[in-house]
Amino acid sequence: MTGYRDLQLAVEPHRNRIYNHQLPSMLTDTIRLRAFMEHHVFAVWDFMSLLKSLQILATGSDVPWIPASNSRVCRIVNELVLEEESDSDGTGGFASHFDLYRSAMRVVGADTTSIDSFIKNLSLDGFSTDTLRESAFIPRLVLPFLESTFRIVYSGDTAAIASALAFGRETLLPDAFEDILNEIRPEDETAEQFRYYLSRHIELDRHEHSVMARELVEEICGDDQQLWETARDAAITSLAARCRLWDQLASHLAVADRLSLLI
Repeated sequence: MTGYRDLQLAVEPHRNRIYNHQLPSMLTDTIRLRAFMEHHVFAVWDFMSLLKSLQILATGSDVPWIPASNSRVCRIVNELVLEEESDSDGTGGFASHFDLYRSAMRVVGADTTSIDSFIKNLSLDGFSTDTLRESAFIPRLVLPFLESTFRIVYSGDTAAIASALAFGRETLLPDAFEDILNEIRPEDETAEQFRYYLSRHIELDRHEHSVMARELVEEICGDDQQLWETARDAAITSLAARCRLWDQLASHLAVADRLSLLI
């Protein structure tokens, strides 16, 4: 493992499992789309924890302020945070991508009770890894994905976190989201805001964030063989967690379909 190209080759089989997954082809009606969003929103939420953990580690985020050790990494991370946390909302205002997603859920008729209650309890009770397992609001099939993310977050390893961000999110999602976008029925007007969310992610991630994520990993790992191996392991772990989540969601939707036939 000597650089980004080797890392790409190492993770390619894991990426292809997601690109070839059946889940997007199942999101062809509003009922299935609602069920998908009610689970996937937790993966949208935990993305910001991944990014914010990197901001804390790699930029001058503490008080008293201490200059960042790598100004290029600091710049990239802060640019990512700016757009992920306060992007254009498509109506002349600004919103985090999480809030865009949650708003799209409401328009499409998905239930936001679980994610809303989870966020409210976070602000009241604080957070630890036990919070995930003990929460009554997290769907059980999403829990392993969140636990995988927070194991990387709490490792405090900038190479692992940057790689999970790059390969598990920023470079992966443009094609994965495009597959979902292509399955949403054009006549479904309630999904228009979700289409905007997906299209905005595809635009930013494909043309800007994926490039920035690559630079981020290259800056952090440099010529250090051990850091590249750490980055590889984190990337594979993140992709495997995503694939398991897609598997679980596909199974959930299939079971729901069978039950509906019995009613």
